[in-house]
Amino acid sequence: MSTPTPRLTGSEIGYLWTGYMIDDMSQCVLGVFEQQAGDPDVLRSIALALNLARFNNQERTALLTGEGFPLPRGFAESDCAASLPPLFGERFFLYYLLLGARLGLHFYAESLSVSIRQDVRSFCAERLSAASRLYGEILDTMLSKGLYIRPPIIPVPEAPEQIQKPSFLQGWFGDTRPLHSVEIANVYKGMELAGLIHSICTAFAQTMERKELQSLCTRGAQTAVEHLERLGGLLERDDLPLPPSLLNEVTGSQTPLFSERLMLCHISGLFGSLITHYGQALGSAMKHDVVAAFLALIAGAGNYTEDVTEALIRNEWLEKTPGALDREALLEEHPK
Repeated sequence: MSTPTPRLTGSEIGYLWTGYMIDDMSQCVLGVFEQQAGDPDVLRSIALALNLARFNNQERTALLTGEGFPLPRGFAESDCAASLPPLFGERFFLYYLLLGARLGLHFYAESLSVSIRQDVRSFCAERLSAASRLYGEILDTMLSKGLYIRPPIIPVPEAPEQIQKPSFLQGWFGDTRPLHSVEIANVYKGMELAGLIHSICTAFAQTMERKELQSLCTRGAQTAVEHLERLGGLLERDDLPLPPSLLNEVTGSQTPLFSERLMLCHISGLFGSLITHYGQALGSAMKHDVVAAFLALIAGAGNYTEDVTEALIRNEWLEKTPGALDREALLEEHPK
């Protein structure tokens, strides 16, 4: 007698459901970019990412519906309009793809680490490998075009060193040290993502039709600038270079490319990714000022994301992630 297939765990469902929403949105956004790109190399990169998103969701659909779970409503063709004037330049397309693939690497690694069922583990491992290939191909394209600015270079030490003074942990004043290599990596990576968010919020604010939502996008851009200034100050103090701005890749178009729902959902997701990065970066930060910076930025991004979430709820645009039973609600609904 064959052993019955175990049910999906809550962790597996959570990552499958969330991944479906991410790739469903990606298909809308990348479909627009594909219509507007002209460079053959950029078009090839977009097509690779778009085909990957489509295949991913075909696999997720089989896994979720096989368990009887309804698929998310997601996004539709009405959420985008590819024939309208471009909102971004082609350099932006490549940076968007690169950072999206980088976020995909983290997402699939986390998905794999909480997956138990063999078919789900295989799916996550294969998607992680595919995301790695996509990241490499996009990065190679950008490097060949001279479009990607490498993170800071540090000197090679002559020999291993031991930490000898408690001041290694300090960072307020007095006897402080330069950033160590992992801190540099996390600060620089945070700036790259904040820079992408800055340009996206600026572009969406230009095209948002309702004033209250336009103001919300403008706040997102301002929040991203605050992050860039705080993180940039940490790098500049050690005479380290900053990542390039993408703001000049935003055109002057004021015609909406995407629905208000898609734009707010996208902004919410990007800020969520930024918070996740800062949380992970905290674990390797060993200077007081670096720790303080990440904590403050998490708080600021969290406050802003809460306001975006409230706007999504008010407009009935936010889909509920599958979760545990609300026992109290069941008791209240039980007939007396």
